[in-house]
Amino acid sequence: MWRELGERLVALDGALGDDPILETGAEAHDAPLWPLRAARLRARSDRRALAMRALWLHDPVTPAEIRAVLGAAVADALLAADVLVEDERGVVATLSLAISSEGRALLAEALDRGGDAVMGVGALTSVVARAAMPEAVVDLALDLGAGAGAAALEIAPRARRVIATDVNPRAAILCRVNALLAGVTNVEARVGDLFEPVRDERFARVMFQPPFVPVPASGEVYAAGGERGDELALRAMRECLPVLAPSGRAVLALDLPIVEDEPVAEHLRRELGPEPGLLVIEGRDHAPEELALGIAAHADPHYGERYAQELLSRLSHFAQVGIRAFKTVILVVTRPTGGAAGATGTVAMSSHPGARILDRDASAWLAAIELAAAGPEALARARLKLREGLALARLPDGRALVHADGACPIALQGLGPQAVRLLDALRSARSVGELLKKERDGSGRATVTRGVVELLRAGVLEI
Repeated sequence: MWRELGERLVALDGALGDDPILETGAEAHDAPLWPLRAARLRARSDRRALAMRALWLHDPVTPAEIRAVLGAAVADALLAADVLVEDERGVVATLSLAISSEGRALLAEALDRGGDAVMGVGALTSVVARAAMPEAVVDLALDLGAGAGAAALEIAPRARRVIATDVNPRAAILCRVNALLAGVTNVEARVGDLFEPVRDERFARVMFQPPFVPVPASGEVYAAGGERGDELALRAMRECLPVLAPSGRAVLALDLPIVEDEPVAEHLRRELGPEPGLLVIEGRDHAPEELALGIAAHADPHYGERYAQELLSRLSHFAQVGIRAFKTVILVVTRPTGGAAGATGTVAMSSHPGARILDRDASAWLAAIELAAAGPEALARARLKLREGLALARLPDGRALVHADGACPIALQGLGPQAVRLLDALRSARSVGELLKKERDGSGRATVTRGVVELLRAGVLEI
């Protein structure tokens, strides 16, 4: 019956993810838009509008309308299972329809349930799935803390098997339901805390969009990441190495709390120790108020007394633990090779909403930071170039701005005259070693080496 429901949703008058109603106030929080969206959908009579009213906006439709959209057998089965309920207003869903960036329909739970609500599609779900998406098919992938399985379903075409784990048993049920809705047969849902259900397996890709909301020690919410907000993410990063295949990687996306006045990579390296390889892809900063407003709106979409209490309580806690800002980051963790300590690098991500971090971006940056840490002999043998998609805008004083085309997500960077001269020299050199031989003294060679390492770690150069 779930499979038939999925087929019915696909067969509506166009894909749900293509509906123009999704563009209505797309950058605003959902709750204030519900009345406007409902009014516009009520003005339509197509089947897609009726399905979106009942399943997405929880706006009642008549029993006859829901049967016409879903078919009598499916509608009656959903009513019998209390997935749909009927009262004097009409028929609405008790679950919530979530629509992924790929236009896929998933069933999840409304977040104002609080506590152990099962999330459907979060703001960073597609970000983490794209960054982890392998270019070639891999044997095994893991969606950690999968919720309703959105990321697992997105990566499923690029893996022979995908395991989705969650500590919430209802999440596993909804993940299985959504796999049936999508007609996906290679996703397996398991219940357990983080890596506990998969200790004996090794994964080419691990995806995790960890809960990152800071909550008091006594608080328990679906989005809780710990008292500071990054505790669960840090724990996953520390524990992921044993389940990674030799060439595997773990990709996490979250809004990281900024407390200490130090670079993010230095803070994470201090927390993780020297072993894992670590690539930090940094996005924009958010004020604490921005996150608090979103949390409060989820808790009380009607902006009543509970909304005000949640907002002030969150801001009070953020101040108490010293959070100055939140930074959107993608973190890539790899297994070290040959017993060496893991390499570290930081890339500034474009804040343009169309920017996408892909697996090939992460692969190029990881190779660059590993080369930067490999030692002088490996560096001397390397032939390097400006990363594909980047260009130099030269300034009259010898400096330059590095800017990216639409396919490259790196942020605008400024380079001094020395770095610009180094890039020019690398363009015609057969290797870094050729440049080093031209330097007459040790300080000149050290300057070249240091400049190359800095450009590799910043994602400007690639092999």
